[in-house]
Amino acid sequence: MKQQKAYGNESISSLKGADRVRLRPAVIFGSDGLEGCEHAVFEILSNAIDEAREGHGRLITVTRFSDLSIQVEDMGRGCPVDWNEKEGRYNWELVFCELYAGGKYDNENSENYEFSLGLNGLGSCATQYASRYMDVTVWREGKEYSLHFERGEIVGQMQTRPLPDSQKRKTGTRIHWLPDLEVFTDIDADNEQIKNGQGYDHNFILSGEKDENGLRLAARVTDERTGRVMKVFTDMPGVQFYSGNFLNRYNTAEHRYYKKRMALCLETQCAPDSVHHAGENGFDVMTIEPGRPLDSTTVYQFETL
Repeated sequence: MKQQKAYGNESISSLKGADRVRLRPAVIFGSDGLEGCEHAVFEILSNAIDEAREGHGRLITVTRFSDLSIQVEDMGRGCPVDWNEKEGRYNWELVFCELYAGGKYDNENSENYEFSLGLNGLGSCATQYASRYMDVTVWREGKEYSLHFERGEIVGQMQTRPLPDSQKRKTGTRIHWLPDLEVFTDIDADNEQIKNGQGYDHNFILSGEKDENGLRLAARVTDERTGRVMKVFTDMPGVQFYSGNFLNRYNTAEHRYYKKRMALCLETQCAPDSVHHAGENGFDVMTIEPGRPLDSTTVYQFETL
């Protein structure tokens, strides 16, 4: 016969600190699987997007490394991390170690953000709690601030150094972290997409400023193993990014076989799926008319790190 356990006043307990996310990630992210891990990525990215939408910074760089860690870097104002007199704590504690703390709560009087994405006051902290490690670098007010966390806990202290004179005006935030497999059951988005779908097929509308030649940066692809970098510049407003899943056939022109997912393709376009969006949002109409030329310029630039 199963022994009955007592259910008394001491049976009630509460989760504290990082355990509030690490032991119950689905409460914050909606899932303890890949969907929850992807939600965590969006939380960090949304902060960078919020800064850009408010006019602070024109470039957001998202990097996925071979160890499945992710890095998001923006050119915004830089996350406040120094001493907060009103709260009596450092802002890095509030942002990365305190749920329901942030700069997006005062809807009536705050001038920080007109609109904001994500789980306001939860995302940065929850993602930090759910990571195997997280490195945070902030540039603001002529200084560089560095923080290192492991499994929800700060390691060491915040490091601060003055920026050289040539970089005194640099601002922004860089967050590099590895989602923890002790929290999520899966963190490999590529494997999931290849298993259940047929690889990548994503389109993007470009919004960066054009240079003197009428071109803007459409993509930057880096191979961290070889140090090779390819940049794509175009005067087109859209770019399609897809993997060569349609291959797996014999190419009669080149007299060779192609295998599935043999390549990643970057294709600049007037608009993603332009046949169905002709003339919308300022995109060019795709109807070919006699005497009306349709041309564009795309430049591929190759570098080494």
